[in-house]
Amino acid sequence: VLDAEILGELVSSGEAEKVLQAKLRQAENANRKFNRIFSIKNDKNLSRFFRTIPLEGTSGHGMDIERELLSKGIRSCHSDRFSVRKGNDKSFLRVSLSSAGKISRLTDGLNILKDYLSAFTSFSSPFRR
Repeated sequence: VLDAEILGELVSSGEAEKVLQAKLRQAENANRKFNRIFSIKNDKNLSRFFRTIPLEGTSGHGMDIERELLSKGIRSCHSDRFSVRKGNDKSFLRVSLSSAGKISRLTDGLNILKDYLSAFTSFSSPFRR
């Protein structure tokens, strides 16, 4: 009952709209930063709170990749977590744009991720098939 009262007050006072607009601006800034770091052009959908990065040929190695990234301070979710089929060749990494809190932390994390992925896609990666 208290939650409904609080929510009702936020909506009727206009505060809920302000909070939503602030969250939307944060998402837009985070998506622009992602696009800049990963050199993505003409992306019109800037309201996403997470992005996916293709990682073909990594099916079955998701936990290893997540563990490596976590050792670098990056929390991520490999598509192995979401897949119901074994051996799915459409593997990807799901990256949250909203959990870093500050845009500076997001920038640092995305740069670490980009460096990792650059090395990862090289021939020497143990996860490539």
